[in-house]
Amino acid sequence: MFELGQLSCHTVPLKIGDVLIRHPWALHGGTPNTTNVPRAMMTVPYVRRWYADASREVTGIPAAVWKRLTPEQQDLTGFPIAG
Repeated sequence: MFELGQLSCHTVPLKIGDVLIRHPWALHGGTPNTTNVPRAMMTVPYVRRWYADASREVTGIPAAVWKRLTPEQQDLTGFPIAG
């Protein structure tokens, strides 16, 4: 539908500490991180118990990414470390 011009795109600029609540099926994307500092982002999904799909799966953070996080960022991260 996006290719057909039936949907419009809107930029939602966020600052550090801002919260964005959106439907999981919404088209979304971020800007590239052009720095050498990892940009942490926390996601808190809510899925009803009866709803079953891949959105319930929690993927681990790659160990190489984990090692580049600051101690403060590591403390905020509740995801398992992969590998």
